[in-house]
Amino acid sequence: MKVAASPPSHSPPPAPRPPVLAAALAVTASSGLAVAIALLAFPAASAATAAPPSCRDALLWPFTAASPWNTPLGASAVFVPARLFDPADPRGASARAFSDFHSDDDYVIATAASDPLVTWFDQGHWGGPATEAAYCSVTGRAVMQLHFPANRTVQMLGNNNAAGLLQPDNRTMLLMQPLYVCEPGAPVLAEASSPPKRVDIFNDTGTLFGHGGSGLSAVGGAIRLGELLPGAPPIRHALKLELFANMFYFRPPDGNRSDCYTWPAIACDGYAFSCATQPLGCYNGTNPLVRPGALLAVPPAQAPALSAKLATAPARALLAALSTYGGYLVDDTYWVSVGRRRRWPPLFARNSSR
Repeated sequence: MKVAASPPSHSPPPAPRPPVLAAALAVTASSGLAVAIALLAFPAASAATAAPPSCRDALLWPFTAASPWNTPLGASAVFVPARLFDPADPRGASARAFSDFHSDDDYVIATAASDPLVTWFDQGHWGGPATEAAYCSVTGRAVMQLHFPANRTVQMLGNNNAAGLLQPDNRTMLLMQPLYVCEPGAPVLAEASSPPKRVDIFNDTGTLFGHGGSGLSAVGGAIRLGELLPGAPPIRHALKLELFANMFYFRPPDGNRSDCYTWPAIACDGYAFSCATQPLGCYNGTNPLVRPGALLAVPPAQAPALSAKLATAPARALLAALSTYGGYLVDDTYWVSVGRRRRWPPLFARNSSR
């Protein structure tokens, strides 16, 4: 893939737009792109015509047209090689041999006023000890009471578990990470800012809030349920992507944390510079442009030839999205892994059209 650096087709960003990174799209397992593609439990997309709908359902296609997630690549996009698999770099070359597929699922959970009230506790846990007690024991401060479905759990231990809780007004979403609800009726456990981060899925750009490794949205860029099915309409949004930060994300040699990410991200991982204490998390990439917030894309001119080499509808759908919108780097896989898709059941039971 390449890293693209054009301004979006809509309004320009508040800061200079970095270049768009381009890297060869994986067409075989042996040359696979080491990414984790975040999935989102939106309702299934219709397999009807690919023409844009006249009335957009904000639950299926959230945020404004000016959102980075909804902005296609500009006609004047400048593409710069990402060098993710540069043969001269043994770390990049070795990544081609990995077949460990990883899915970093996102959660969007619709709540209703009839759902029981539970307490949200401010806490987060990754890594060891990898025990249910470590993830599920209440250790943080109480944030607020909120409605949550009585029979819904989130128990994917060790993932980033970025989440958006759609509130009973059917338009406000609370964003958080990592979400754990370890048994029916249990408290909501996730890190919280003060005040908690809320977005309006109709009127906000939805750029930020959720991913600790970048500050980017827990919801924007995730693949909706049904978008990879045969006959589904084209994906009409940018994707969110993750790489193994230790192998690919650049660490500024001067230790300046404001240079370890790029627009639209507002942060990088807290351990990005902790090479002595967290060697697996320490950023060690060689390309200064590959960092949280970078936009990776396939140059549109290369897409037809690549598409002819792809054997499945999901692969062609991802190629189309990456050559039309691209994908933003939002977090760290914390291991060498290749994206694997996993669809969760639809969570929304009602529509909210505009």
